[in-house]
Amino acid sequence: MQISETCRNSNTTFESIGHNLEEQGYVFVPQLLSESHVSHLLTLFQKKLENDAFHEARVGTSLEKTLEKRIRKSETAWIEDWSDIDFLSLFYAELMSKLNLYFFLSLKRWESQFAFYPRGGFYRKHLDQLRGERHRQITSIFYLNDCVKGGELIIYDREDKGKVALTVSPRQGDLVIFQSSQIFHEVKEVYDHRFSLTTWFRDDSDF
Repeated sequence: MQISETCRNSNTTFESIGHNLEEQGYVFVPQLLSESHVSHLLTLFQKKLENDAFHEARVGTSLEKTLEKRIRKSETAWIEDWSDIDFLSLFYAELMSKLNLYFFLSLKRWESQFAFYPRGGFYRKHLDQLRGERHRQITSIFYLNDCVKGGELIIYDREDKGKVALTVSPRQGDLVIFQSSQIFHEVKEVYDHRFSLTTWFRDDSDF
């Protein structure tokens, strides 16, 4: 099955995403989002900035989140209204369904947030699945702007946690997906603004 007509990379399939996740724990898909959809997301991103919806990102579980500027310097804004971005919710719904079939998972929902890294922003090496809160299973990141220098996503090898497996320089429309519980990663220091959309696919219900 081809991924959708809204995507620029028509050679990508959900099956190939599943295969790469199984083989190495991560997959990089260049230029997946169309230019018009990236532009639409950037408009929503800018509105949230103007409405002061972004807050300094914290680390830890939902019950014990703390502001640790030695570990992370960025701002985030949750997406709660999907009515204006149905193209993305349709993509996520199909991706979640395919991941459930491919890996025999029980993913039930996703949560998404815009991430804004200002100049000097970073995020030290970490896992997305937190101790004591293990419902995040798959991480997805869409990049909404180009970072000519800095802001690289460093993905570490699933087996050798000290070995760099992939370095991604953010480019508008690119997608990275990885296993939240197994892939350590970090964001290098940003020399200009860095805009992205991060989504976590979870196996719990939203109460």
